[in-house]
Amino acid sequence: MNTLGRTLMVATVAIVCGFAGAYAYNSGAIDPSHFGQPRNAVDVNGKLVSLPLPGPHPQRLAPVVVTDAVGEFTFESEGADGPVLRDPCLAIHWELSAAGMPAGAEPLAQEAVANVAAHAGLVFIFDGYTSDQAAFDGPLLVRGDGWQYAPMVIGWGTAAQSSDLGSDTAGVGGARVTPGAYEEREFLWSGTVIIDTSNIRDIVTSPAEQARIRAVIMHELGHVVGLNHAADPHELMYPTATYVIDWGPGDLEGLAAAGAGPCEVSK
Repeated sequence: MNTLGRTLMVATVAIVCGFAGAYAYNSGAIDPSHFGQPRNAVDVNGKLVSLPLPGPHPQRLAPVVVTDAVGEFTFESEGADGPVLRDPCLAIHWELSAAGMPAGAEPLAQEAVANVAAHAGLVFIFDGYTSDQAAFDGPLLVRGDGWQYAPMVIGWGTAAQSSDLGSDTAGVGGARVTPGAYEEREFLWSGTVIIDTSNIRDIVTSPAEQARIRAVIMHELGHVVGLNHAADPHELMYPTATYVIDWGPGDLEGLAAAGAGPCEVSK
């Protein structure tokens, strides 16, 4: 039985910790509204770059999800202020990797993202396609209209292409733990999902295979929005693939909680 993305957040946190030294410094950027307080910064190709500013008037982009579901769930990462979650005032931009993408896989990825968005009360925006292979060592920040957090990427691969995939791993997923521009509270940014294509067959023609792959993507997106593995085998966030192809009660409670975090605020 394939395992589903072990606690991949451990791996992604390890990557983020590579930036930890940069948090102690700043790029020298001064914001008058913060009385000269320098922004937190990260190293980008040997240069310290200030983290993006939050919106001047933070407001949730989607309502908080209210659910009666009750079950077992845990969060991937806990900070000093509680679980590390997404900023619900900002959209999660994402891209789909065309590298090695099986025929018929795109609609499954789109459906999985829409499903997570609806149950977490978070907004995802599809930015299109990338030809790059999905990887966990990509940049945290990318240059756009100023520096921005890199989009989440959903991609495909095999154990031969990605060291994050093992012989019995169906997929891996996680996000970057990063402090706010000024505050110490940490948030989840960017993110990566890699689905192992070694054993994928007949996605287009097999409804059972479609349901299985969609469930794997949903599971890994659960990690991207902050959920850890569940101990209950009736939950989709259980670490080993079972007959479950949709969210269990603990998953639903966890997703609603994952999307109900605070917004990063600008003073």
